[in-house]
Amino acid sequence: MYTMSATHDPMEKILDTFYDWKGQGVQVLNKTVDTITSTDAYQKVAGLVKNADRNSISTLINPPPPPPPSLWERVTDWVSRHKLLVSAIATVTVSGSLYYVYTVTYHQPSRRQRRRAKRAANNGRTEVVLIAGSPAEPITRLLAVDLDRRGFVVYWTTSSQEEEAIVRKENSVDIRPLPIKGNEASAIEDCIRKFNQEVLSVPVVAFPGAEPYQLSLAGVIVVPDLYFPAGPVESIRANTWSDLMYSKLLGPVFLLSGGLLDLVRRHNSRVLLLTPTIMSSLKPAFHAPECISSAALESMALCMHRELKPQGIPFVHLKLGSFDVAPGRSSPGSHARQVATSIRADILSWPEPIRALYSRAYQASAHLHSPRTTGSSMRVLNHAVFDALTQDKPKRVWYVGRGSYAYEWLTSWFSESAVTWLLQPPSQSAPIERDWETV
Repeated sequence: MYTMSATHDPMEKILDTFYDWKGQGVQVLNKTVDTITSTDAYQKVAGLVKNADRNSISTLINPPPPPPPSLWERVTDWVSRHKLLVSAIATVTVSGSLYYVYTVTYHQPSRRQRRRAKRAANNGRTEVVLIAGSPAEPITRLLAVDLDRRGFVVYWTTSSQEEEAIVRKENSVDIRPLPIKGNEASAIEDCIRKFNQEVLSVPVVAFPGAEPYQLSLAGVIVVPDLYFPAGPVESIRANTWSDLMYSKLLGPVFLLSGGLLDLVRRHNSRVLLLTPTIMSSLKPAFHAPECISSAALESMALCMHRELKPQGIPFVHLKLGSFDVAPGRSSPGSHARQVATSIRADILSWPEPIRALYSRAYQASAHLHSPRTTGSSMRVLNHAVFDALTQDKPKRVWYVGRGSYAYEWLTSWFSESAVTWLLQPPSQSAPIERDWETV
């Protein structure tokens, strides 16, 4: 077999020739580049290109300045840098606006609206209001007189001969007592049934010869006793707590569940509950009875509203502030002396260990009972009660009286430590009496 030698291989010769040409081409290119770069023209062009690259790079590194900020951007930037100041200004502004709206809405009596009860065709009284409250309570007495003046027939629950005598002293044929004798459920149901049969179900004749008509129940006003004992919890006896719970909470519940709600439902009427709100909002020391009672009544009002709303029966809760029940009858000095006398009597009734623990702090709390400003006129409460009785869709909660809304708002937005600081007695307080220490 014949074998071709390496020196006569055609492919090898072709590759050798290609490599020779490649080396010669590289040499020619290198000589040409050296010749061009060594000329003056190339140096000028290279300098121009280098300066252009520098300008483009500096433009990328340092962009043009942004446009000046707008007015909105400057305002938002200032607000973000002064958050505390802005918050204080906003709080004062909102509080002042709310107080102004509240004052205009609730404290300015409407001079155009004529608040009078409905009358029959012969001008006889047709609407009955039942007040479930103590006749010895000044606010309740003023409410009864005002409702009578506006054309309602007022029935007033009484539990004793003394309370019946107070009702009859009003010298009005349309303010009548409704005796509730006994605390048993059966006795309450009998009284309510008798009231329905003898008052609401019997035709009434306004005057001889007039056409008879029937009375309708406009509403039930529940006013628990507004007096609350004060003092340390451990100084209040168990029987006092029991009487407190019955007079403030269980008594109204027994009346409502003993047949009053059936009458309200039958006459398509409503229920109004009046409770104090200032102390229950602040919750200061030595006022646990009032705070506990008010919290229980507030919960009951909300629950009964949700129970009766599907039936179309409004349950209105009126939260009361401070009122001038007897304006002009007592000076601030006489009121302060009355408060000091009452506090001293409370301290003297405590056992000696309780007196030693709480007497100084209890006397220092007297500033909470001293009026710094006058309360609202009773006309504000009278108008609110009438509106709640007559409006088609009354609000669930009404704030009536000076401080009724302000103190609740204060305690809901301020921290507990801030409220505690506000409740502290003033720095220049009256000297602490020590007369009871020698008794």
